Amino acid sequence: MNRYASWLLAVLMLCASGPAAAHLMVAQKGTLNLQGDSGFLVLSLPVSAFADTSEPHVVQQVQQGVLLRDAQGSRPLQGVLVSPSPDDDTPGSPVHQLVILGRFALAGPVPQGVESLQLSLNLYGTGKEEQRTELTVISAQQRSLLILDAQHATQRLFPSRWQVFIDAIELGVRHILSGPDHLLFLAVVLFGTVGWRQMLGVLTTFTVGHAITLIVGSMGWLVLPDVLVESAIALTIVVMAALEWWMRRRGRVLGLQSRLLLVLGCALIHGLGFAAVVRELGLAGPRLWPTVAGFNVGIEAGQVLVALPVMAALLWWRRRSAIA
Repeated sequence: MNRYASWLLAVLMLCASGPAAAHLMVAQKGTLNLQGDSGFLVLSLPVSAFADTSEPHVVQQVQQGVLLRDAQGSRPLQGVLVSPSPDDDTPGSPVHQLVILGRFALAGPVPQGVESLQLSLNLYGTGKEEQRTELTVISAQQRSLLILDAQHATQRLFPSRWQVFIDAIELGVRHILSGPDHLLFLAVVLFGTVGWRQMLGVLTTFTVGHAITLIVGSMGWLVLPDVLVESAIALTIVVMAALEWWMRRRGRVLGLQSRLLLVLGCALIHGLGFAAVVRELGLAGPRLWPTVAGFNVGIEAGQVLVALPVMAALLWWRRRSAIA
């Protein structure tokens, strides 16, 4: 087996690999639904955030660590219910997350005094991935996304559009850096390029393509089943890798124009995957566009953070191979 066949096999194995199980509720995420004079909270928190995991102590720690503040002061969570969230639905599966349900009693009906509402969350786990929580806040008029961590434990329920934009950038960077499928596709298409100009052309084309469908999909103008989109994304990686291998086996190189057209088509598919992430946040109203814009900027920033070292490494390797 030559080196190109070995490389293709590695790509196919990465595409086939994935988590064997998933949480029944996504870890460190939740919703706060404001209705009338109440705020109904559903939130997944890591078990390691609690010193004592017996239900009475969990309820006590939640009432101390999750507070809603309005103009008249702090409002603890009432009627707290605690439900273990196993890692998967198999019997005896370990539990690393607890789902918390409860109600905040507000001073008055929303939207009266909505500008003064702040949420404080001081329950974070010990693991690296347990240090932040994403909370979608929903009211009849608007929706927003809060990203809370130990350094930003208290936030307004409906932050400014600028803050929404900044938070969405962070979300985009984290998504691209934790999404091996998009990064693997970039590595595949960059592998077949020659020189900085072609590499930058491929990177720009990928950016433009997925930005288009990110906007279209986030606005709900084109929505496809998640399983179809994820399968299509994996297929783009396999097709591009197989094409590179086939061309090199015959001593040929894919032309730049053909490469860019293929990358554009694949990028449109990847953008639908990015859009699904934004739609899952359930945002609407004046904060949707800042979220979409910030998320896209974050994706590009994360993409550049990975692509530039890959490009530099490829060029260095080619120069070294040519000298040898």
